[in-house]
Amino acid sequence: MSVAFLADDVLVVLTREAQGKENALGVEKLYEAVFGVPPKDKINSTRVIRGAITALRRRGVPVCSCFKGYYLPKDADELEVSCRLLRRRALHSLVMEAKIRKVNLEELMGQLRLDLEGEMRAKEGEK
Repeated sequence: MSVAFLADDVLVVLTREAQGKENALGVEKLYEAVFGVPPKDKINSTRVIRGAITALRRRGVPVCSCFKGYYLPKDADELEVSCRLLRRRALHSLVMEAKIRKVNLEELMGQLRLDLEGEMRAKEGEK
């Protein structure tokens, strides 16, 4: 099964069963809802579900997560909490990179901005 089809199947299950944080589905339950059988093991077998979640997020589908599992936000507040969590994770990673490079975060952010602008110009040149 391709990731695109699997992502669509995961979205159907999330839409039907996991609207709002209180209805979040753990990765094992999500696997079973998609494939009709329980996963053989929580880590390796469910990797395809986590990949489908990533694919959905890359499409712009607001799949949120919490300690219980994955869900679609029921309102703007749930979406905001999830976005803040993603931003906090990203900033944590950037702080670690700045420390490793022995630069301050502001310098690193400036370099990232230049890198992104260069990539955007290169992509526009490909068109």
